[in-house]
Amino acid sequence: MFRQYVKNKYRCLFMFTICLLVSGIVLYLSGTVRSQLILSALLIIVMYVCFFLSEYGRFREERLYIDKIEQELDKHFLAQELLKEPEFIEARGYYELMRLASRDMCNELATNKEQLREYREFIEEWVHELKTPLTSLELLHSAETCSDNGYELERMKYILDQCLNYIRLDTLEKDYRVETFQIDDMLHELIMEERVAIRAKQLRVFVNITEEDSMISDKKWVRFIFKQLLNNAIKYSKDKGTLTFMSRKEMNMLWVGLKDEGIGIVSEDLPRIFEKGFTGGSDKRDAASGIGLYLVSKCAKQMNLKVKVESTPEVGSLFEVGFPNDNISIL
Repeated sequence: MFRQYVKNKYRCLFMFTICLLVSGIVLYLSGTVRSQLILSALLIIVMYVCFFLSEYGRFREERLYIDKIEQELDKHFLAQELLKEPEFIEARGYYELMRLASRDMCNELATNKEQLREYREFIEEWVHELKTPLTSLELLHSAETCSDNGYELERMKYILDQCLNYIRLDTLEKDYRVETFQIDDMLHELIMEERVAIRAKQLRVFVNITEEDSMISDKKWVRFIFKQLLNNAIKYSKDKGTLTFMSRKEMNMLWVGLKDEGIGIVSEDLPRIFEKGFTGGSDKRDAASGIGLYLVSKCAKQMNLKVKVESTPEVGSLFEVGFPNDNISIL
């Protein structure tokens, strides 16, 4: 830091040296005694060094204060509110310019935030309005009388729910409600919801979950995660295959998984399956949106849950969600 300060003040040091030399020459030519000349030069040098070190102390204090703000402040565009107004007139112009830029940035962010809120509210209202006629169509075309129509209606409802939850994920903490619920009961509810798609592929579904295990979390969002995994497993399962929900305890975690006998995932695609829009190289995945697993990963991260996957091509996949001990209750 001292080297940086000296480098910044090299013009002043250069001018001081020139002035000292010129003054010494003038005093020497005017007949000033040599001892007095040396004493005067030393006195001037000591005074300048004291002044220089004093200015460096102030520079160091301000630099450390700025570094502290930079490290502790998450949103750096707000730094101007914490900075002191500079004493030097040269710096005041930059300070004022930065103050105006910060104010305009805050106003722009507030405007964009309000527009985004209105857009989200519009999409949520639109999705709810669209789900109403779908519910009526479900009553007119039940799965027993028209299985194809029933499957397409369920698919449309799933896509709308996915859209709605995608919008709400960024504000999950505002919609978070902790409750105690049975894991196996929740999974059976999901299976009943997806029964049309399960029957269409003639799949068998097993739930091997310990009945004593219950969860302390937001049931709606945990349910959303497993709904995405179940829908994904059904989509890529082979006809007359098997889906199995299972649980296991490992250290301080409870892992709840879903195993399928589908097309599997190639090893090079595994690190990217949770990326937004990634669909992999399989022909069956070409029609996918690449959103479902991305939403699973994002939702799990916000809820402090872990998600991992194991897969073998043409054999199947195992997706597991890890719940910390804080989320587990033994009844």
